[in-house]
Amino acid sequence: MVDSHLLGTTVTQPEIAIIYNMKIVVLFIVLLLAGQLNAQEKTPDKPESIGFVIGITAGRSKVFVQIEELFKNKDYKAIIKLLKSHKQTEIFVSSLVCKELVQKNQITLTDRQTAKKA
Repeated sequence: MVDSHLLGTTVTQPEIAIIYNMKIVVLFIVLLLAGQLNAQEKTPDKPESIGFVIGITAGRSKVFVQIEELFKNKDYKAIIKLLKSHKQTEIFVSSLVCKELVQKNQITLTDRQTAKKA
């Protein structure tokens, strides 16, 4: 038994072991949560969505606006380059546009680009 003068009580060895184990568990949980928060900070950018908004504040996603501008300017090479993008939304939309441009004989794609488009 350990006499605790501050609390005015006596604490047994098993109680000390329980308190010690609880401190270890609390420390483990704190470290686990800290690791989770740190991991969340290092996550890549949120995935971009593709779509149109219908309503008073109608709008389009950035990728549609970007590719539409390239299409209007007939910058087909830039659209083809988007097939190599690191953003899945750009790859998807540019592949749809390239498919249509190929069907209308506006562009031709290499075998490698065709495989990427598929």
